[in-house]
Amino acid sequence: MAQQHPPHSAFVKTAASPTSRDRFLSIRYDADRFLRLLLNSQLDVPLFANERAGSWYAHAASLSSVQRVRSCYFKSTDGHCGTWNFSLKRLNLHVVDVLASSPSGACFLVDASARKIMPDSISRTIPMWACVLNRIVFRYRNEMAAVASEAASAADEEEGVAPKGREDVEGEDWDMELHLPPHVVGEEERKAMISVVEERVRSLYDSGAVVNPARLVATMRLPLRPFWVVHGDEERLGDRVVNMNKILRREDCLAVVCISCSNFGLARQQISPPESLSATQPFQYVPGASDDHELWSRGLDPIVFRDNADKILCEDNAGLEINLDDVIKARIDKAVAAAASHRDGEDGSSSRCYDPIGGTGIFVGTRRSGRPPLCWTMFDAILNVTNVEYDDMTTAATIPRNKFYLQMPVAEGKRDRNDLERYMAAGLAFVSIHVSAGRRVLVHCAQGRDRSVAVVIACIVTLCELQDPLILRPKVKDLTYVNLCQFMFGKYQDDLDGENKEMCSQSGLSEALMTKLVGRPGRKLVLEWMEKSLGLQRINDECLANKETLRIALHLVVQHREVASPTRSTMQKLNRFFMSEVHELLENKVNLG
Repeated sequence: MAQQHPPHSAFVKTAASPTSRDRFLSIRYDADRFLRLLLNSQLDVPLFANERAGSWYAHAASLSSVQRVRSCYFKSTDGHCGTWNFSLKRLNLHVVDVLASSPSGACFLVDASARKIMPDSISRTIPMWACVLNRIVFRYRNEMAAVASEAASAADEEEGVAPKGREDVEGEDWDMELHLPPHVVGEEERKAMISVVEERVRSLYDSGAVVNPARLVATMRLPLRPFWVVHGDEERLGDRVVNMNKILRREDCLAVVCISCSNFGLARQQISPPESLSATQPFQYVPGASDDHELWSRGLDPIVFRDNADKILCEDNAGLEINLDDVIKARIDKAVAAAASHRDGEDGSSSRCYDPIGGTGIFVGTRRSGRPPLCWTMFDAILNVTNVEYDDMTTAATIPRNKFYLQMPVAEGKRDRNDLERYMAAGLAFVSIHVSAGRRVLVHCAQGRDRSVAVVIACIVTLCELQDPLILRPKVKDLTYVNLCQFMFGKYQDDLDGENKEMCSQSGLSEALMTKLVGRPGRKLVLEWMEKSLGLQRINDECLANKETLRIALHLVVQHREVASPTRSTMQKLNRFFMSEVHELLENKVNLG
């Protein structure tokens, strides 16, 4: 379905930077004139938006919550020439789950690029992902067949029946080819990509990142196969719809229909706004207009834009003498403030803002899930991993009896230097103690994607066996408050002087204990306490968790909370928390040498 396209060099960026108005109208133009026409003909086909650029187009085209927009994350950098990576951090297995359960056996996956006809995410990353998963499933199926055959032979021997020969699945027609978009990936690059596929399969197999191979095999009843639809000549849009319908009727694969929303044939042209908006003045079309939205969106997100696009972009009472971009910026600020006020208001339910993590009693959620008083009807203990608090959480007097609250004051993203590591031991102890008592524990940050997920990964890698389904280790019941005090002080302590009174007054932990838990000394003490109490074995006699086990724990969390996506910086902090003692020992050996 992909077309022959002019070289990238044909699209040179205009000297004039596009305005916010240009970008927003370009997104709506692509959504109205292209994407929605594709989606409306197939409302039963699941829709995925590739983070982050694809979300703007998918939500703008959906216009409402009638067609749910799901999230996935295939990085373009994983598909860059010479990289062709299969991410062990972002398996995107939830896409497979949705595909397999869809009656159509297909899904739409939306993305866009500001620099290419088709972003590397859908032209290279997704093809590599699909091919690797197809091959790993084939390998798992053969292994499972071998185990079943051996078990059957053993049973036959016990009953005195002649054993049957093994029935391999190797001869089945299972697609393991690397499918790439024609006219986008050249022949030399295609051969180079094929040459690394098996290495990517081995890496995935050896990592243990697929924590339940049998479940994956049962889910993928058919191989994955990517297809592509590119926004181009609008006169041929009908042909694309016809071809797409043929793809959706295929019965030999699970079809991932990758849609590139931008029309590079319109780059730098002045065009009229889509008819669905009350806007008439022409705008400069911007391919991949949603790219790097943090730099120009003024805090607006795809959903708020979808719900307020007409209010933001309308030209009522805005004459030609008025700078429309300034007007739009003011409207954006108003919409963002209103959305923030609505999210923090008393209306709405918290039930959609959190997810249970297996059978652990631990939940991950957004800030809204920890909003009092509703939160106390659902949770017994709440760990707030942000530097802001609800007013009713700031004093012990406002916390209901037999409920517990602790704040880890950690800033969002790169604004956090080392506070996540500094308070991690306290958070780990807080969750462990309350989970051991059978309490429902919520761990939340602003979005339930990064900081809170990091704390939960630390909990999972210590409190659980790394397998699906997730359940607590039997000895977790021994991680009591009294047990921790006896480990720290040699006896139960409750009222010793400490330095963290405000932090711990509602937590169920004493000031003295909290003082010991903060910082590097706290990390060492808590990990030693958990190692002794749970009977944990150090990996290579060095540490309780390493990069591989933390990555597996992340995959287990993602199975229960799809949006969990800790940043690279956050994962590095987790690595340091568990492995800094190893690095210190190595440094000491070097210094002694």
